[in-house]
Amino acid sequence: MNEPIFDKSGICTIVGLFGRSFTMHTTTWNGHILKDRTRRHLRGQFRKVVDTLKNPDYILRSPSEKNVVSYVKKFNDLYLLNTVTAIAYLYVVVNISNNNIRTVYDNPALKNWKRIWLKK
Repeated sequence: MNEPIFDKSGICTIVGLFGRSFTMHTTTWNGHILKDRTRRHLRGQFRKVVDTLKNPDYILRSPSEKNVVSYVKKFNDLYLLNTVTAIAYLYVVVNISNNNIRTVYDNPALKNWKRIWLKK
C-alpha cells in the first residue's frame, strides 16, 4: 500500500505496534503533509509510514506536549526526490489521547526527545 486508503468519511486506519489503531484524515495527508513542498516526496511512500507505526526503532515523547509522541524508524532508502534516496529517520507524530496522526516528516538526525520505547 503506497498510498493511504481512506473510507467514505475521509479516515485511514492503520494498526501499529502492540495492535494499537491509528487514524489519519485525508485533510492531514493531502492538505497538510503533501501540500508542504518539503514533504511532497512522501507521496508514494505511505508503506514506510505504516512500517514506522508497526515496527518503529524508537518512540519519543514530545518535550512540549505530554500527549504527543513520535514513532521513528530509520530508513536507508527514503526517497527525497523521485530518483534520489538517502538515509533518514521517518517521524510519524501521533496524539496518543485519540491516536490521531498529526503529521509525518523525515529528518537526517534523531531528535533528542525522551525515549519512551526502544526496539530491542
